[in-house]
Amino acid sequence: MSGTLRPTFHPEKAAATLQELGYRGKVNDEGRFPIVESAANGARFWINFLCPRDDDPANGFEDIQFDTGFALSPGVNSTRLLHLCNWFNRTYRSAKVSLGFESKPFISLKVDLPVLGTDTDWFEAYVTSFLHLHRTFIEEIIEHNAFKGDGCTEI
Repeated sequence: MSGTLRPTFHPEKAAATLQELGYRGKVNDEGRFPIVESAANGARFWINFLCPRDDDPANGFEDIQFDTGFALSPGVNSTRLLHLCNWFNRTYRSAKVSLGFESKPFISLKVDLPVLGTDTDWFEAYVTSFLHLHRTFIEEIIEHNAFKGDGCTEI
């Protein structure tokens, strides 16, 4: 690994940028790492902050992850849903849609991204790209005719 340090970004800066763009941006730092909570397209999403510089969150984070998800009804057609998830993952290579069947079935969309700088231009571009994927995810999977009435609800 090279000795070059990657840029870092702070959750407070992300929340402020979201607010400047007209979205809600609230920092939740109750967990191990902070999360910025927001909403768009009629659903909530989160920005997870990963890889703190020198294991110290005060130094900023080198990676972020956009995350959203929906609970599924127990009777959902998982075979059809898996087919749609695979199509989405092939079509939108930067994103990962996955299913979980733990205590309650769910579907999630995650996009892992590196921090590219200390200014906010790159972050604004990430937000725009994620919101496009987010809207497409809702339209092409969550609101797909195969699941109308199946009870996909926001997590």
